[in-house]
Amino acid sequence: MKLITLGCSLTHQAGWADYIAECTKLPLINLAQSAGSNQIQQHRFKEYLLTDKISKDDLIIWQITSTYRKHDRIKLTNKWRAKLAKELYAPDIIKRQPKFHHTITQKNKNIFDNKARIDFLCTTDYIENPTDEEQLIEDLLFNLIIAKKFTENLLVVFGWGQVLPSQYIQKFKKLLSLNDIEYIEDTIVEWCEAHHLPMAGSLHPTHRSYQLYGEKVIMPKINSILDANFNIIPAWLK
Repeated sequence: MKLITLGCSLTHQAGWADYIAECTKLPLINLAQSAGSNQIQQHRFKEYLLTDKISKDDLIIWQITSTYRKHDRIKLTNKWRAKLAKELYAPDIIKRQPKFHHTITQKNKNIFDNKARIDFLCTTDYIENPTDEEQLIEDLLFNLIIAKKFTENLLVVFGWGQVLPSQYIQKFKKLLSLNDIEYIEDTIVEWCEAHHLPMAGSLHPTHRSYQLYGEKVIMPKINSILDANFNIIPAWLK
């Protein structure tokens, strides 16, 4: 049994993921990406599923980020290496650094052509595709349903209150419930603000604030999920 976390910087750099791993005594695989989109997380979930790196008893905490964040994924070719190296890095740096500015090269290669892909982060200027939020929300819901069908131990966390358009948030939550997907009503940012916890900038809580969110909000929900799935309760919960 492992703890797998997905999300943006609120999970990638957050202390709550490490705190949950410490409390549950589970090995942590943090697939979150700072400045990343929900689409990047869906790709990473898919890659881990296709390569049998996710087990049916794993605990998955999926933090949702803004659906407005742009995303694109392309094949890592020599042409793109040269383009990005020329425009974003000095030539001597690119030889030593496979990760480009505003991009992230995936470690997992496509199972058909064995080629790596580049995920463009939301801060890049390269992405020209218009954002179709409704389609992105539907795709996100589909991936969460697949995750739930694969493991009962799935928990959805919202990064902040506006990660989804206001006209769709209640319908999204209703569809989560209809598919027996547990979610936390208190968002990370708003909960920390409501409890007057220190923030490291306008959006990111401090390490200690993240830990308190993990202790007071996430852990009780995890205990409830694993208690319901009594056949796979780990030793630390018994």
